[in-house]
Amino acid sequence: MFLLFFTLIFVLTGQGQTRHHQTLHCTHHSSQRSLHRVWCKQSSELCCSGFAFANGQQTLENGDLQVHQEQDSFSVTALRLDQGNGVYWCGLLDNNSTIIRLAEQYFSQTTCTVWSIIRWVLMPLLPLMVAFTHFYTSRNAHKQEEGLHDDISTAVSQGRGRRDEEGDRLGQ
Repeated sequence: MFLLFFTLIFVLTGQGQTRHHQTLHCTHHSSQRSLHRVWCKQSSELCCSGFAFANGQQTLENGDLQVHQEQDSFSVTALRLDQGNGVYWCGLLDNNSTIIRLAEQYFSQTTCTVWSIIRWVLMPLLPLMVAFTHFYTSRNAHKQEEGLHDDISTAVSQGRGRRDEEGDRLGQ
């Protein structure tokens, strides 16, 4: 019963996830509007690894990054980080392939499964459930033993009564 209960809870809570979306806002001059945008993870103080994308794109990395473009700025919202935690840059790719860094921010993967929260609620209940199960089964076993003793004592007393009656009849 308890195994079924915990299996059900595990299955139901393991599927849901909450995510904290992180956004980096990048402002540029209107004269730079036609340049390709850059999203990258910092690998050293002056270098990063990532990719450039055109002005009109709205999703990147199979939907893991969403781009919102305005007149003199764009924002990149990270739904999931393939490259992991770290400092990410947004910028523009100049005509001579130089990255113009517009903004940077530390991003971290902050996924939190529902199970990681519920386990702290259920963990204190586990010893209580074990104690309850122990007392319940002990009580039932004790009741069954008492029932057997009652049956035996009743049978013995009824048997002695019959023997006494039979003995009295035989003795008469």
